[in-house]
Amino acid sequence: MNRTLLAGLISCSGLAFMPPSAWAAPASTPSGQDRASAASGRPSPATDPASFSRLPVKDVTVFKDGHAFVRHAGQVTLDAQGKAQLDRLPTPIMGAFWVSSVEPGLLKSVTAGWRDVAVRRKGLDLIDLIEANVGRAAIITEVDGQPYSAVIEDVPLRRDPEGDSAAAPAQPTLRQAPPPSSGAEVVVLRMAHGVRVLPLSRIRDLSFPDGYEPRVSRSEQRTLLTLDFGAGARPGSTVDVGMGYVQRGLRWIPSYRFEAREGGRAHVWMQATLLNELTDLQDATVNLVIGVPTFSFKETLDPMAMQQSLAQLSSYFREGDRNNLANFMSNAVMSQTMRMSEYAEQPAPGTGAADLGPDAPQGGAVEDLFVWTLEHVSLRKGDRMVLPVTEFDVTYADRFVLEVPISPLPEMRNHFNSRYESDLAKLLIAPKVMHRLRITNSTEHPLTTAPILMLRDGRPLGQGLMTYTPPRGTVDVDVTAAVGIAVAKSDSEVERTPKDLTWRREVYQRIDLQGSVTLTNFKDVPVDVSVIRHVLGIVDEASHEGKLRKQNVLELSPGAGSSGLPQWWYWYSWPWWWWNVNGVGRVDWEAHIEPGASVELTYLWHYYYP
Repeated sequence: MNRTLLAGLISCSGLAFMPPSAWAAPASTPSGQDRASAASGRPSPATDPASFSRLPVKDVTVFKDGHAFVRHAGQVTLDAQGKAQLDRLPTPIMGAFWVSSVEPGLLKSVTAGWRDVAVRRKGLDLIDLIEANVGRAAIITEVDGQPYSAVIEDVPLRRDPEGDSAAAPAQPTLRQAPPPSSGAEVVVLRMAHGVRVLPLSRIRDLSFPDGYEPRVSRSEQRTLLTLDFGAGARPGSTVDVGMGYVQRGLRWIPSYRFEAREGGRAHVWMQATLLNELTDLQDATVNLVIGVPTFSFKETLDPMAMQQSLAQLSSYFREGDRNNLANFMSNAVMSQTMRMSEYAEQPAPGTGAADLGPDAPQGGAVEDLFVWTLEHVSLRKGDRMVLPVTEFDVTYADRFVLEVPISPLPEMRNHFNSRYESDLAKLLIAPKVMHRLRITNSTEHPLTTAPILMLRDGRPLGQGLMTYTPPRGTVDVDVTAAVGIAVAKSDSEVERTPKDLTWRREVYQRIDLQGSVTLTNFKDVPVDVSVIRHVLGIVDEASHEGKLRKQNVLELSPGAGSSGLPQWWYWYSWPWWWWNVNGVGRVDWEAHIEPGASVELTYLWHYYYP
């Protein structure tokens, strides 16, 4: 993690560069789970869940790539050895896991390891209830038999759970599910005339005249975090501690709603969708970060995680997945493509509007990051939540843009595979004028990369992609193809001049071409259209004060329309000499077209070929 990002994490989490000892804040300690029943007749496991301490989440700093900086703070109760155990072991990335006490020097060490834990759960079958009620009187009815009274003496296990307590699973998980059964096949009953061993398969009916215990106690291996405060610590006392780490599993997805109004003004609402697959949040502070995080060891787990891999997360957290928006929702200024499979849940009939969470938060800049802070957020692990973030006014202007893509040369088409012909025909269809909105960010905070739904008079105009825009900056958002502006394009060869260029003893002919783009305005109002034309070769001349440029192909983005590299670009094996004698030319026009009028934009260009 770079220095700037670390500063942002600590500052926006309320730590304000405090030493680790100051991370913790006092909090009450939950009571934990019930103790195992003494009547079960089982040996006590090494650790009783009732002795565990839990540190609530105080605040989280959430990044759009799915990582989050989580800060826990609370009190732990020390046992007779001056230790405290936490049963929620995180899965942090390398070098981003810290535990400390408020009082400096009090915490001696932190140990992660596998321990046997008593787990109590509701009995789901006959053997569970028999095992849970060892020592109780029961009335047993066997198959084809009469009921009789007995005391459940024991349930011998085929596999003693304590026998393998030192052996951790080959591929452990953070929390193992209890086994479906204990492996027992018989039950030992104490009767008036002695002890009877009865196969479980013989029992048809079972009742408890004096009440019963519905929960069974089982031994289960878990990864625990042991905090050692030294031999001098007073048993039973409480200590304020804190824990912070960076882990993948919590992300936020922004979105905008844009309502166009009269006079080139618009009102914008911003909301955040929280996806929580990390840990429960209860009345926590959530910091939403606008910025590009750098986690140098995000693919490497910290050794304290005690696991070989991260828990399986949904597709929203997987890199390279179609539904992973991390690449698309980064704050890059370059053109981006995005697919989404988000959906909005509607409130149930009669319940009113959906609860969107806390009120609009406050935001502030932290170094290279901008942070929106939301207070009192509660969200269980596995749930999603939509939160209103802010709303503001902006100015905008309608723009019409025509981008004419690069066309392959005739010499190139001879090298294309026949199966590409239909695809190439689709790519060369006459381009359309796009209606765009040029939005000016007149706020004091940046606009982040996010989907934007554009409306006018309550009706949708379209949905586009807002890219990162700093304060006082502008961004163009595609609305839809413009209706009422027709486009016609024509290119033709003018002449060929043999032996016009010699380079490195190679002789090249010059091919001169001419082209035109004709725009016709069928609207009732005049329009201004920005036209961009890219060609393979060197542009010599353009009408209507067209601006000529030679483009650096290394700066063109793949799959970004005519301002980038088209799909067919990768179908052709470019010869070694091409970029030394040719290039990519570009012409830019600004055309004003009255209603019912047309404008023809012409241009000349050439290229060299052997």
